[in-house]
Amino acid sequence: GCVVAGFSTKSGAHKLTAVATNGAGATSSSTLSYKVGCVVPKLKGKTLAAAKKALKKAGCKLGKTKPKHPSSRYRVKSSSPKAGAVKASNAKVNLTFKKKR
Repeated sequence: GCVVAGFSTKSGAHKLTAVATNGAGATSSSTLSYKVGCVVPKLKGKTLAAAKKALKKAGCKLGKTKPKHPSSRYRVKSSSPKAGAVKASNAKVNLTFKKKR
């Protein structure tokens, strides 16, 4: 028989594991990593580099930024859509930055 564990439709990253056993008792297993949607992470206070990393991990992509090319002295002020929003995979998230004090 075959047993599958770890399936979820909840947004985020998941691992699906399947274990098969033949009539002689020999087993074989396989694991698959997958993501469901884009859950916008909390980005306020992050640099552009840190925000990009968090967006990628959450299954999202960077949209437009304001200013267009923020330096490392800038931090995320807000995101659109807001943190916690669930969107389609690879949805673009626009960021507004402000200078760090």
